[in-house]
Amino acid sequence: MVASCGVGFYAGYLVVGNQLLKEHKAEMAKLQAAWEAEKASLDTDVKLLRAIISNLLGNSVEYAPAGSRIEVGFHAVDGGFELRIANPSNNLKPEDVPKLFDRFWRKDQARTASGHLGLGLSICKSFANLLGYELGATLSGSNILVMSLRGRFSNAA
Repeated sequence: MVASCGVGFYAGYLVVGNQLLKEHKAEMAKLQAAWEAEKASLDTDVKLLRAIISNLLGNSVEYAPAGSRIEVGFHAVDGGFELRIANPSNNLKPEDVPKLFDRFWRKDQARTASGHLGLGLSICKSFANLLGYELGATLSGSNILVMSLRGRFSNAA
């Protein structure tokens, strides 16, 4: 269902629609978080958008080293928006990045105790495509993984 929803930050939490994304509050306490956002309104399926963002934040929190810094930003770019979630990733290599969105791919197959199956990013990519958004990943030379969700504002020409 497509509806207009606000996106922004409130009291250190990302807000999508009228719901705070705080599922990862306990894990976030082990990390440093930097939040930066412009207020915006999107005509989108709020549940799909919330699922994408929750998964990206959850992965960032899960895989960032303890005490490291996660950066989350939401900005207007090129007539649309970009949501960026960046965190250190000590064990990823540049050749791993294209595989991140493959179903069942996991860097470390031995980490099955975490409860991850390797489906989350694949599902998020599908949700993003359904919404007309682009979900991508890059890895900097300093091993910072940046997940970016880009799309158009409903009123963009």
